[in-house]
Formats: sequence, C-alpha cells, structure tokens
Amino acid sequence: MKSDPQGGAVGYDAAKQIKGRKRHLRVDTPGLLLGIHVTPASTPARTGAQELLARVLPWFTWLRILWADGVYTLLACRWVVERTFDWLMRRRRLVRDHETTEASAEDFVLLAMIFRGASKANSYQ
Repeated sequence: MKSDPQGGAVGYDAAKQIKGRKRHLRVDTPGLLLGIHVTPASTPARTGAQELLARVLPWFTWLRILWADGVYTLLACRWVVERTFDWLMRRRRLVRDHETTEASAEDFVLLAMIFRGASKANSYQ
C-alpha cells in the first residue's frame, strides 16, 4: 500500500514501483483475520510471511494446512485472502497508509475487521 510522506518506516517495492508498506495477512477459510504483520515494502514477501507465521502459529497450534499467495509459491485458495484485502480496501482509512508506526497500521486493520464483523452481525438481526 502507498504511504504518505509523514509515515514511519517505509521501503520501496521495485516490482510494484511503490514506496510504502506491505500487509501480510493470515486468514481463516471464511476470510476472517487471524493475524497481520506490516513491514516496509522493501521487505521480501517470504520474509514477511515467515515473521507473520512466527507470531501467529503459537496461537493456532491446531493448524495442519496453510495456503499461501503465489509469491509464497502456493496458489490454492488465494481468492480467500484476496477477498479479505478487498474488504479492507473498502475502508477509506486503509487505502493509503497514514500511520507513523507499523503497529498502528496493524491496529487500524484490526479495527476495520471488527467493524466488518459488527456490520455483518447487524444485518442478520
């Protein structure tokens, strides 16, 4: 995602030609967020994924199968995480990164997923 000039640690992703940050997500089958890790865009995708898994897997010891994006060399069920990214991009605050720290960028993604759950719950009542 692109970052504003006042943003904190950012990097340059040569493949996408964007200065900003990368969001690495771990989602379950319905697309609900299980973990997030925000890194500078210059961080290789595999490194970011390894850091995310190191943070998240101790919480989910029962996991047996993981699907990953094509950058991580597996393509099965990629649409699940892409759908989650689409949900996040519907929040105007998350289209461009305005945060000064990676932790606050992660927190706003968590808030967006909480609001998504709340809006879905209200639609069933």
